[in-house]
Amino acid sequence: MFEDFPGFLGYGSIISIHANWPIYPGGIGWKIGLRNLGNFPVKTTFFEVDDIDGCMLFLNSNPTSNIKNSLNVALWHEDLIELQINGYIDGVKPVTQYHWELNKFENLKKQFGKHLLIDKKGNIILHVEFNGKIKKTVYEKPKNYDDEDLPTYTSFVIVPKSIKLTEKGLKKLHEINQEITFNNELENHIRPFLDIGKFDTVIREASLLIETKIKQFHNKENLYGFNLITFHIQQVIKANGNMNTAAIKCYEGELKTAFAFVRNDFAHNFKNITLDNCRSILHRINNLYNQIDEVIEAYFK
Repeated sequence: MFEDFPGFLGYGSIISIHANWPIYPGGIGWKIGLRNLGNFPVKTTFFEVDDIDGCMLFLNSNPTSNIKNSLNVALWHEDLIELQINGYIDGVKPVTQYHWELNKFENLKKQFGKHLLIDKKGNIILHVEFNGKIKKTVYEKPKNYDDEDLPTYTSFVIVPKSIKLTEKGLKKLHEINQEITFNNELENHIRPFLDIGKFDTVIREASLLIETKIKQFHNKENLYGFNLITFHIQQVIKANGNMNTAAIKCYEGELKTAFAFVRNDFAHNFKNITLDNCRSILHRINNLYNQIDEVIEAYFK
């Protein structure tokens, strides 16, 4: 099935991203993009590592440093533009398709450095091996088709350095997370703590409930943290005919960021958080709790 290949996204008008990324966008729209960035700690800086099919892949640490324990997030160009225009993120530069293509061209030139071959028209000359033979190929310099008599559409983005969530973006994230329809199991477990204002206990208990749910399903009481996630995802992939799809990767990304920045933090520290902070984190945990049910239903029943 085509749906089993990495990069296939079965929502909206999007068919696929032609890249085998560790994670993909979880949907379309700036609210989804805002929540994806909000899955990381406040003031996290994100660095671009790839850009394909109108989508950017980011890393939560500088790619030039040690990235062993880093995590990814993917966002659509159009959503990045809207987030930047609204002041919810900082670091994005909306551009036309020509300027986006030119930026990629110039970056490639920098990567080749002194070994770069350029023809008289400014095109890059490449020699690649194909079937044991070296062949010459040309990477043409982008042509500017922008018409001064027509509007200039900035449907692409460039990230000169990095991006991050702004204070305005954080406030908006709290705002859109105010209304939560809790999963009944989660509601029954956390409501007593929520009612008495023990907000860090709410998050601690909700995180533990997610971990316990996965443990009990697999009957693996000796596993916890990332080792539990790794085992769980391996079983999901196995149940899917040993194919790791875009949907599974997005699910794994949600689990890993939740454990890395919520479960681990609240399990080992007493935290002084507000009701707004609590609701934002709970919104995420509640969605993840529902996803676990959906994954079990889809892959194991």
